[in-house]
Amino acid sequence: MRVRPNSAPDRPDMSHVVSTRSANASAPLPHVTDNAPGRGGDLPAASTTESEPAGVNEATPGRRRRGAAWDDAPLRIKLPLLITLAVVVGSLIGMVEAHLGHTVWPLGLGLTGSVILLVWIGHVWVCRPFEILLRQLGRIRTISSPNTLETLAQLRRDEIGQLAHAVHVIATAAMRDQREVRRLRRTLDHRIASATRHATQQLRQMAMRDPLTNLGNRHFLDSNLEPLVASAVASGTDLICIMLDLDNFKCVNDSHGHATGDEFLIFVANLVHASVRRNDYAVRLGGDEFVVLMPDCSLDRALKVADQIQDLFRQHARIAFAGDFEVGVSMGIAGLARDGVKTGQELLQRADANLYAAKRAGKGQTVGHDRPCE
Repeated sequence: MRVRPNSAPDRPDMSHVVSTRSANASAPLPHVTDNAPGRGGDLPAASTTESEPAGVNEATPGRRRRGAAWDDAPLRIKLPLLITLAVVVGSLIGMVEAHLGHTVWPLGLGLTGSVILLVWIGHVWVCRPFEILLRQLGRIRTISSPNTLETLAQLRRDEIGQLAHAVHVIATAAMRDQREVRRLRRTLDHRIASATRHATQQLRQMAMRDPLTNLGNRHFLDSNLEPLVASAVASGTDLICIMLDLDNFKCVNDSHGHATGDEFLIFVANLVHASVRRNDYAVRLGGDEFVVLMPDCSLDRALKVADQIQDLFRQHARIAFAGDFEVGVSMGIAGLARDGVKTGQELLQRADANLYAAKRAGKGQTVGHDRPCE
């Protein structure tokens, strides 16, 4: 076929393409970030949740190199390829050795080179991925954090990828369980500490309270007596002690039983508690003997309280307990400043001496500094 030398080959009409490009050049380009798919930038990291562990998808780093699909082929493919390569190399060496007339040195060089080549390929294909996985597992064992899990090559398609994925799942579950265990341990420690404080407080209250009357006991008195004395001395105020003892209380237990006697003691304790102030200390020493400590109180105020207890006892004792009760209340009153005593034990001894003076005076009496008997 003849072709004209000065004629150009037929070309398609590109005018509409040029016009389209010109039109598009004036239009604003869409905003494309560096992390958008199809760009050369890094892909955005996927959000991690407990249902989808971090590092499972392809967006996480340290997974698979581009162009290395041959490197993560399964062992069932690598091993036959290595065997085939060895057979081919051996055949080539045999052909070369036969062509050269069974010369030894080409055979030696060929075998040496083929062995080195096969060993290198086996190391790169088989050994090195396992070595990398073992190093990663060592880091995970020493540093247990989600960041170390990101280095596992989960996207490999060979057995290394399967092992890495299994390790990632197990390690993620272990970390989650470990966090839950720590949270439960903190909760348990907090509950144990709260229960211990509550139980300690209850035991302290039980150690300070009389179980029958719920008044303070002897331990409560010993713990608060000297501090009250020191406070009264420091403030220059008086500390009044009223000691009460029931007269003929033994006849209640003998004639009506100990249950009635306990009810009688509870009645007296409630009577004493209702008659004193809120900042006073009511104590049951034991048996039918009670003590009231009244800080920052005058002797006149203490005598009024004693008279109120006597009047209420006479009014309500026979009403609350039907029967012929010959029970009364004897009281002895002493003051820290008015009696010139220095310690809490001296104050108790002075009040106890006044109490026995009241009993000797005929029982049902109150003996104090200004009131020998009544």
